[in-house]
Amino acid sequence: DKKWPAEDWIGTARLLVERGMTPVTTWSNEREKAVAEAIAKAVPSTVVLPKSPLADIAAILGRSTLVIGADTGLTHLASAFGLPTVAVFLATEPGLTGPRGQYASTLLAASGARVTPAQVVAEAERLLELSRANTRKY
Repeated sequence: DKKWPAEDWIGTARLLVERGMTPVTTWSNEREKAVAEAIAKAVPSTVVLPKSPLADIAAILGRSTLVIGADTGLTHLASAFGLPTVAVFLATEPGLTGPRGQYASTLLAASGARVTPAQVVAEAERLLELSRANTRKY
């Protein structure tokens, strides 16, 4: 299963809010919508986007500061845009299908291990700092 548990998404959203960020969630089916709504219920500053055409979601994605996602097309699109992107892989091999790019990183749940919200947010902070350092104007 490629789905990261809802409680880990909630934990990640809480950590992002503690750092002054606003989590934004997307969804494409009823299961994902239920998870997005659970995140927003637990972390009220979370924005749940309405179901929208891919072009609209891509436009919103392109204006994002950071993307944290699972092994999905939107996560790959974010890395293609050059955005700081953390991908959580649970059941697939990121070496073959993971996002690529200077600011893309994949966290893989090793056999029996768990990727934690703290690990995800720490990696996100590292990528954000790297991105900011490389785009500073002197």
